Amino acid sequence: MTSPKRVGRIEFGLFSPKEIRKMSVRKIIWADTYDDDGFPYPQGLMDLHLGVIDPGLRCKTCDQ
Repeated sequence: MTSPKRVGRIEFGLFSPKEIRKMSVRKIIWADTYDDDGFPYPQGLMDLHLGVIDPGLRCKTCDQ
């Protein structure tokens, strides 16, 4: 068993719009979230590459 560690410092900050765009990994082109069958649209607001909230679906970025 490892002993607990003490955190020396935590910093919080905000990203600029330019920094956010630079880190973006998926282009969103559809404002819709789900298709008629209830699945997320590719390149939509709930694209599976952005993570998932629905049980049974897997993230296409990290496969979790």
